[in-house]
Amino acid sequence: MFTLNLNDDLELTDGNFRITSRLGNLLQLQHLATGEYSTMQVADLPARLKTLPVPACEVSPHALTHLSKEDLHEVELWATHLEEMTTGTRPGSDEPRPQYDPATTTLNRRVEAKVDELVGFGLKASRASLMRKKALYVAGGPAALVDGRKHQEVGPMDRADEDLIEAIKAVIRSRAYKTTITKRGLHALASAELNRDNTGAAIALPSESTMYRYFETLDVAKHSMGTAAARRSRGNTPKRQFGGTRRFLPGQEVQVDSTPMDVLVQTKTGPQRPTLTIMIDVASRCIVSSTIRLKAAKGYDHALLLAQTMVPYTQRPDRTLHRALIQARRPDLTLLSAARKAELEMSRPFIFPRRIMTDNGKDYLSAVFNSACRKFGIDITRSAIHTPTDKAIVERTFRSINTLFTQSLPGYIGNSTVNRGQEAAKDNLLDVTTLHELFDDWILNVWNHRPHDGLTDPFEPSRVYSPIQSFGAASEYSGIVDLPLTTTDFIDLLPSDDRIIGNTGVEFRNRFYDSPELQPHRGSKSRLKHLGGKWEIKFNPYDIAHIWVRSPENTWIECAWRNSAIVTSPHFAEIQQNLLETTERDATASDHARLEGVPMPTGTPIPYITAVEQHSADLSTIDFDAFDEETE
Repeated sequence: MFTLNLNDDLELTDGNFRITSRLGNLLQLQHLATGEYSTMQVADLPARLKTLPVPACEVSPHALTHLSKEDLHEVELWATHLEEMTTGTRPGSDEPRPQYDPATTTLNRRVEAKVDELVGFGLKASRASLMRKKALYVAGGPAALVDGRKHQEVGPMDRADEDLIEAIKAVIRSRAYKTTITKRGLHALASAELNRDNTGAAIALPSESTMYRYFETLDVAKHSMGTAAARRSRGNTPKRQFGGTRRFLPGQEVQVDSTPMDVLVQTKTGPQRPTLTIMIDVASRCIVSSTIRLKAAKGYDHALLLAQTMVPYTQRPDRTLHRALIQARRPDLTLLSAARKAELEMSRPFIFPRRIMTDNGKDYLSAVFNSACRKFGIDITRSAIHTPTDKAIVERTFRSINTLFTQSLPGYIGNSTVNRGQEAAKDNLLDVTTLHELFDDWILNVWNHRPHDGLTDPFEPSRVYSPIQSFGAASEYSGIVDLPLTTTDFIDLLPSDDRIIGNTGVEFRNRFYDSPELQPHRGSKSRLKHLGGKWEIKFNPYDIAHIWVRSPENTWIECAWRNSAIVTSPHFAEIQQNLLETTERDATASDHARLEGVPMPTGTPIPYITAVEQHSADLSTIDFDAFDEETE
């Protein structure tokens, strides 16, 4: 503890003073040059002193916490001996030993006795070393006995040449957007950079192991010897201090982005990776809407996102029949029951986005998406180019979706090529519509009710809340109530197409849709000249059971799929599964024939070959001309 004598003169930052009196925590000072008096708090004195007293021991007590068990045992051993030598009391003993009893011995005798004792234990000790250790122990306790070499700071670049350091830094900066090369290649570039402006003899590099150490030290988090993707990501990181802003009100900021999913889905052209697009509320971490497409998302896909966001489940067209068709086709999967889904939908947060954060992709710059946002008074904010941290919440959510949802699906391919198996395409793959229904059920049943690490209590970080809890707590303090849109608004935001109304209804994607309300319009042309007399229809990519036709009165006529009753037909699921397996076998047979060099006839059906025949039959003997005649 530092002390000052009241009679001493003080050299403060604003002059020399003398303490004349003290009252509690107040000091009365007299300026030695002017004689003026002033008062000051004792707590302010260290900050105004020009030089503080030098402590007898500058070692922090926390130095003991970083020692190994062996070093800590050595420090405690020395502290025990020094305590006995100084005070005569040995820790753990009530009575002092005769040679260390302060009542009968002097300090010099105790020091001599301790030297003899330590030498007898085989320890190197002298009077000078003991007195030095005693002074440290009295000043700073056991922490002062720690060997200073234990805390000596030695950097791997302490002896490095400054020019070489600058050359290595220049090489690391130049590799940010280039292809990964070997470590020796980096060393050669550093040598060339070091000798670039040197007109004399070439400057030699240190040993290879030293160069490895230099590069590893200077390349921290820059990934010059890692993957090119990691370097690009690091290069796109803003060169500034990161700031954090937390949103507390739902809808204050909604982030939207797209990413390829790490799963294969079945399509008519074979397995393919779909593209997932989500909107997530920053304040509550609720995934408010989503789309899954085979191709890159377009502007009308994002308009569908807005439709899902602003129209509650109860105001949307009923999709019970569509989900029943999916469940009948894939009985091995379990979708939420209609009653359970309706129950969860009632608790799904309704969040009106006041501001949407997007990247600079063409789909977000489209006129359809921007017009929809402007219509509903939604502000759009573009993130900085090559700055994914502007949308950090949605980017991190994609990783969570991958680990919590996608990896449990058939056809999961892993998050990188090095983690990818060889038989993912052989799984019983889902189709896009089934995948979307499963994902939406997962949001309702799992994500919304799962504690989120980003929703922590500021005062008790160990307490974590779910998106539903966060939304419910914040909604109480919103000064306005956002009115949901209607069913008509939802249909208006769906993708459009144009079709004729025939006697059998409307044909769309090889399905026929009909309604009694179409009766007055069968065979007639619409009044929309820009459609060439065709009728405008709306369709939901995630509802094959219905489409909607715009009537002359500018209302929507709901038309149902005429063959939707097949869901109740006997053996519907088994027949669908057999059709899929037959298609796969036919494709395998044709591929096998091509590999064998047999030219497949164009414009004719592929001969059916069973799995056994495929391996036993000699395909070169098949008479395809005879097969064509039979089929004709």
